[in-house]
Amino acid sequence: MGSFRLLLAIAVVVAHSAPLFGLQLTGGAVAVQAFYIVSGFYVSLILNEKYGPGAAGTKLFYSNRFLRIYPIYWTVLLASIALSFVERWQPGIHTTGALDNLIRDFPGLSLGGKLYILVTNVSLVGMDWGNFLRFDGGHIQATVNAFQHRPRAYEMDFVPQAWTLGVEVVVYLIAPFLFRRSVPVLAAIVALTTAARAYAFHLGLTEDPWTYRFFPFELGLFVLGSIAYRVYKADTILNQRYAGWICLAAVLGLTFYFPHLSAAPSVIPGFQAGQLLYLLAVFIGIPAIFQLTKINKTDRWIGELSYPVYLSQMMIIPLCSGQFGPGNVYPVIGTVAVSALIVLLIDRPLEKFRQARVRRVKGAQWSAPA
Repeated sequence: MGSFRLLLAIAVVVAHSAPLFGLQLTGGAVAVQAFYIVSGFYVSLILNEKYGPGAAGTKLFYSNRFLRIYPIYWTVLLASIALSFVERWQPGIHTTGALDNLIRDFPGLSLGGKLYILVTNVSLVGMDWGNFLRFDGGHIQATVNAFQHRPRAYEMDFVPQAWTLGVEVVVYLIAPFLFRRSVPVLAAIVALTTAARAYAFHLGLTEDPWTYRFFPFELGLFVLGSIAYRVYKADTILNQRYAGWICLAAVLGLTFYFPHLSAAPSVIPGFQAGQLLYLLAVFIGIPAIFQLTKINKTDRWIGELSYPVYLSQMMIIPLCSGQFGPGNVYPVIGTVAVSALIVLLIDRPLEKFRQARVRRVKGAQWSAPA
């Protein structure tokens, strides 16, 4: 599963830079939605197999998720801010332009607008709302499409693609109370969120940001991942090794072939036919792929690169100044190299600490009855 997660992160890098050796892969939107399904699977896995259902287990889950998300995010955030200041002194350096946008637009915002920009950049919470907010006279107002207005909140984000983490953080907060529900309840949530998406599509909300940035619609994809975990635990035919290889080949093949899949509307309004096929393939394939790769340490290490690759891309891509190299490999090589350093220097030590905390809590729980 780790290699597939890294491939999804690279698909987003490619979408923000240029085709890799002529390959466009899935594009950013579908890669993000596939990540949502994978995330739902992993969160359900660790909730049920690593953390207990009581208050102590939930508290440990929250704190370990914090240690997983924020140290790496803050590292990339600080590096992006530092590069933005360097850019003002060194014309050859290029960044997302967030600092210039802040200098131009931030003073004209209301106190609430200023707090929103500062809090979301630091905490991630609510960053995804920026896709549905506009500033009128400096005051925050809701809008159906933030892209049609200026100034734009997301243009003042130093790690702009981190809006997806704003979605993830909310899912983590509700996961202990949601992902342990029965399969019928989970299926009902998927149906409701899908119906809501279809109704919004019927009302004319057919363009970005409604296609993959609105949390209530995307929640169903996380829940699909949770259902996939139940399929994995049910020890079905998908747990067989040959099924894992078949599913892995199918998902990887569809990832590379995705631009040739049909862009026509599917039977479910709000999804294109190829998009729906791909997401269903990911949902069906996850249990078998995880069963196949779960004890492979190399695959696990590769998967650890996916998160920092996703976060660091908008720091690396502008530095290339449009010079992406043969086959447009420089953005991918740069993000993977930076991510390897982040994993070795930050994530690995923190992972040991997180696992030690889990062992201590489990040890206390086991010794309590005695």
